[in-house]
Amino acid sequence: MDNKAILILLVAVFMQSCKNDEPILRDFPMINTLSVTNIDSTGATFRGELQKRGKISTTSYGFLWDMNDPTFTSSHRAIVGTNLQGGTFEFRLDSSIFNTYGYKVRTFATYGKNIVYGNIQSFTSKGNKTSPWSLMIDTPNVEISYSNSINSFVSDGNGYIIDNSYSKNYIYTPQNSSISISHDSRIPIFSANVFELNNILYTYNINDNYMYKYENKIWNKIPSSFQIINNYWFSNFSEIVISNYFFLIDNYTIYKYDLNSNIWSQTFSTFYYGSIIGKTVLNNNAYFLTSNSAVLEFNPNNNTFKIITQYPGVILDKVESFSYNNKIYFGLGIQNGLYTDLWAYDLGSNTWQKTEKCPAQSQQNGYSIFNVAFFIKEKLNLCYVYQSIYNNNTIINTWKFDPSKSNIN
Repeated sequence: MDNKAILILLVAVFMQSCKNDEPILRDFPMINTLSVTNIDSTGATFRGELQKRGKISTTSYGFLWDMNDPTFTSSHRAIVGTNLQGGTFEFRLDSSIFNTYGYKVRTFATYGKNIVYGNIQSFTSKGNKTSPWSLMIDTPNVEISYSNSINSFVSDGNGYIIDNSYSKNYIYTPQNSSISISHDSRIPIFSANVFELNNILYTYNINDNYMYKYENKIWNKIPSSFQIINNYWFSNFSEIVISNYFFLIDNYTIYKYDLNSNIWSQTFSTFYYGSIIGKTVLNNNAYFLTSNSAVLEFNPNNNTFKIITQYPGVILDKVESFSYNNKIYFGLGIQNGLYTDLWAYDLGSNTWQKTEKCPAQSQQNGYSIFNVAFFIKEKLNLCYVYQSIYNNNTIINTWKFDPSKSNIN
């Protein structure tokens, strides 16, 4: 074979080799997640790029993010566009990421009924601009003991915590979301639930069945000749304050105390819808969530109940509850892990809506001590108190919910 023939053969082999090395055009696109930029107290910027187009046009593309590996079905999602043509794309996130928390983000694209993912990038958030939830972390220089018996109340813009297990009392300061030991005299020495009415504190003492009033920095017994209940049955009652009346309510009896006249009255009730796991007051009516998912409206004028709706959330032993504008809120709690859904019921439209999920996660490096919530200055302050497994330090994660920023308003 002469040299010319050999050269032609080599060129043919080379051209065939190059043809075999050409990338195959597949149905799906190839996308890449770039590093997260512009991370500051208002949010973060996600970036992605199309590496290779597919045979089939995309129907949507964007970003997924979560604290764990994000997926299309269960994680936060931002759709940037529909038909991904080429080049880079980005999205500025100003909600649902919280200061000091680590997150993972990845690109995604859909084509037909299929999904393709990009690689994962990790980052640590410095906060967000628009979410109704915000996080503050405190490590107080105080030992807080585990307790399964906590009472709490609000006075003068602060929260007070009564630990009945160890006879310790604490004060919660919302300005810096801190909890410290309190020796304030407004915390009664007996186990009780305290409520404030017209800037005056009251409590009902289950040990002697008397009402007490806080005046001149001491608790004074209010004389009464009405013996209410045996202490054994007290745990079955739910306490609520409406206007100038204090109520003790169970499935069979309603005790009503007039704070102006210091007179008790008793009414028998025949309702039974399960135990009460949440309660709040709005427009001089009380609203109770029961263990059977029924939401009851209580009219204090005639001491009657009626079912107004069924709660769509998960039933726990206890949920947090409050009211804002014309809505009543139920949800959040601890039972086999954290329950982070919060539901709002609009009394005007008779509809339920789920608010933005609380971003709290179970503390992996600590033991839960207790959780407590306060509604102060139209914000929910949800405090999760932990003890570190490494150095026994107390850690307080306080999630604040501002309903005025919620997507349901």
